[in-house]
Amino acid sequence: KPMKPNITINSTDIIIENDTVVLTCNTEEKDLRGIQWYFQNNKLILNDRMTLSSNNQTLTIMPVKGEDNGAYQCEVWNPVNASKSDSFNLTVVYGPEQIRILPEPVNDQIEVTFNENLALECQANSEPPAQYTWQVNGSSMSENSGNTYTISQASWEHAGTYTCTAMNNVTNATISTSVTVTVI
Repeated sequence: KPMKPNITINSTDIIIENDTVVLTCNTEEKDLRGIQWYFQNNKLILNDRMTLSSNNQTLTIMPVKGEDNGAYQCEVWNPVNASKSDSFNLTVVYGPEQIRILPEPVNDQIEVTFNENLALECQANSEPPAQYTWQVNGSSMSENSGNTYTISQASWEHAGTYTCTAMNNVTNATISTSVTVTVI
């Protein structure tokens, strides 16, 4: 059986979206017949940002995206048997992006019935997870930091524009979205 290969990466730094990543399948096998790459326990299907070296030993991802986050493995084989590496977990720092507020607004509005409770939830794709802040009619609401803003027993003064801002403290990027809350 071939010796177990291992995967190394071209960088020891934090990998940020749009960087170039090179993964190398390292093996001491002399009578190597092939190398196969795996992503999330399935055979890797190359996309237009991925290339393999002629012997499949290096996988280059250029530019790397958040969707490339996950477990990579390589398998080597000789004429007799095969051996698979341990998982190499690639973490790509990205975002925040694709921000939205739930419940899903209709025409950029969310209705709440007078005296009812309403929980607004903000979601954004981000690695590491985004930090959230809320503003109501332009005023910051420090007591409602976090991805959920709760209105208890809605009254007329709760009507207005609610803005959620998501921030990634590694990329220093921010993204915001707003919704109008109407009390009926």
